[in-house]
Amino acid sequence: MPDWSLSLAVLILGLIGLILGRIVAQSGIGPSIRRHSPWPALIAMLPVMAVTLQSVGPDASDLGLGAIVGVHVLGALLAISASSSARAAAEGVHHARSRAWSLIGSSVGVWGLAFDGRLGRIDGSVLVLLCLLYLIRMAWATRQSASDTAHLTTPARSRRRLWGSVARVCVGLTLLTMGARVLAMGARDLALVLNLDDWILGLALVAPVGVLAGWAPILFAGWRRRDGSSGQIAPSLAFDFNLINLLGLVGLTALTIPGGLPFTRETLLLSWPLVILMSILTAAALGRAEPA
Repeated sequence: MPDWSLSLAVLILGLIGLILGRIVAQSGIGPSIRRHSPWPALIAMLPVMAVTLQSVGPDASDLGLGAIVGVHVLGALLAISASSSARAAAEGVHHARSRAWSLIGSSVGVWGLAFDGRLGRIDGSVLVLLCLLYLIRMAWATRQSASDTAHLTTPARSRRRLWGSVARVCVGLTLLTMGARVLAMGARDLALVLNLDDWILGLALVAPVGVLAGWAPILFAGWRRRDGSSGQIAPSLAFDFNLINLLGLVGLTALTIPGGLPFTRETLLLSWPLVILMSILTAAALGRAEPA
């Protein structure tokens, strides 16, 4: 039996746990989330956050950076693809210009904060706070939008159903934590067998697996339903996924690692300019999908 087979089996087991946790957490929230709301993007981001925060440590800061860059590139490709779809052309993107400038500003802002070579705890706290403010602002904007009310469903919930929803969310978060821990163990073992450094491990393994766990339920729903009514990736959803990665995940990683998140010269001059470029391309694609 190859040395990597057991590590791969552990990794797959962790991926299954992440997908199940994401599905259960989503089921606890139910259909009461408004269209174009940023909260579904946060739910899709939970597997990536869980895996990255379980994997990073004092000696594994490069893993977190590799995962963040990889997630952003994959998320940008998803956003560009969703923005060019026929559905986006027909419906447009809710607050496209505001979202686009927020994404570009976030990528440039993180670059500026890290130009001294490190994101400290204060920087991380600021980024997390900005992420929360963005989520609240966009949630309020979608609530006030007149075009959103036509698609809104707010079913009445009894106290028993409410506690059932809370229980499903808690179970989902528990499964996410357990799956992330198992997947981090499998990824570490696989990296040792294949002799991968931390940055490549985060870029080529942690990022794709986390994104897959977050988006698999949405893509699977799209394959099952062919009427186009649900299960498709909305451009605003893919966009918010990227912004939460740049603000929320970067900030939480900086808070998690003792001493902050170090940025090497190569990251500042090579990797992060790629993040800024992908942000600009994503913003341009969202701008083309903005309703007239």
